[in-house]
Amino acid sequence: MPRPVIRTTACVAALALVGAGCGGGASSCDDIADEAIVVLQETIDIVDGFSENELNDFATSGNGAPQAFIDVQQRGDELVAEADAVGCSDSEITDLLVAKSGQLQAESDFGQFVVETLRTGAFFSNE
Repeated sequence: MPRPVIRTTACVAALALVGAGCGGGASSCDDIADEAIVVLQETIDIVDGFSENELNDFATSGNGAPQAFIDVQQRGDELVAEADAVGCSDSEITDLLVAKSGQLQAESDFGQFVVETLRTGAFFSNE
């Protein structure tokens, strides 16, 4: 799979993941990170189910997102708001997600790419 497709899709997933999982009631940054890991896994599972053509289509056009992926993105928006309300800094959430990333599993090349970049912290790098 071409690197730009992986990067584009990773960025789309990151938006959903970093801010996802807020079912309401997280009382700490650690709780929010726990919820985000669950949503990251859900997102990886969704994308693992994409064929290469579906993934390319989605990455280049944004079309064809299954409802489950849209739901994860909406949950992401909620988690971002909750993290802000709790007072979590970006660096604190990043550190927590990197520490918890060992819980993630993936079968597809894309999913493995996301998991590995989370584990190394490169997922959140601006470089």
